[in-house]
Amino acid sequence: VMYLINTVYFKSDWQTPFLHQDTYKASFNSPEGVIEHDFMNRADMLSFFEMDGADGVVLPYDDGRFAYVAVLPEEGSEPRAWLSAQDQETLFADLRELAAEAESVQGFIRLPKYEAEYEDVLNNELIAMGMPSSFDGAVADLSLLNEGRRKGLYISEVRHKTFIAVDEKGTEAAAATSVAVDESAIMNEKELIFDRPFFYTIIDLRNGLPLFAGILDNPAS
Repeated sequence: VMYLINTVYFKSDWQTPFLHQDTYKASFNSPEGVIEHDFMNRADMLSFFEMDGADGVVLPYDDGRFAYVAVLPEEGSEPRAWLSAQDQETLFADLRELAAEAESVQGFIRLPKYEAEYEDVLNNELIAMGMPSSFDGAVADLSLLNEGRRKGLYISEVRHKTFIAVDEKGTEAAAATSVAVDESAIMNEKELIFDRPFFYTIIDLRNGLPLFAGILDNPAS
């Protein structure tokens, strides 16, 4: 058995951190019902944008190159349905453009603290994308992966695992793929309360490439 392991690790502080004293419990409307959870709150100059059927906010990290982008579909819309309606080929390029053009206004956001993990076997997805022969021991040719160019190698399993933690200081995220508030007295022009499932991504603002992306259904699980 041979394992090919690809890893990605990202850890960065917010350009403007959330204050710990502005974190308190509030309600989150998860698919399993309403839960009480810790929310980070911030009233500040914030970069907001609008998409078809959704509102978003851009929270840059301290290096200015990467940003956490959270997109909240309109009330009554489930994030998976919203996501499937987007052009998958241009989604992240569109998000990069929207992030670059996002209007900075006095605003308020409430975002849950959370840690999320995901693990899955991707065999079926990769076969559907056009790689069936790589999983078939009778026809696969992976001879370039070994020194002796031995035949008979094939992919038996592709397993992907991700982890992300978002808190007042910033974000820590990792992925591995193996083959085997007190509100401000200032009037806020815009408010985004992430108290229901939403889509998020960590995006490279230079090229639009996503490092991580996901949907948060329940910040407590």
